[in-house]
Amino acid sequence: MIKPGTVLYEVTGVSEEVAVKALTLAGNKLPFSTKVIAKRTTL
Repeated sequence: MIKPGTVLYEVTGVSEEVAVKALTLAGNKLPFSTKVIAKRTTL
């Protein structure tokens, strides 16, 4: 369940390493705490 006030970003088309680096750098510029969560799905 996602709590009210939560902001989600979905990143596709890049490697997980690049996505985590980009989100971490962006999160450092925001005035609130952030964390990167990865969900892996397999078909």
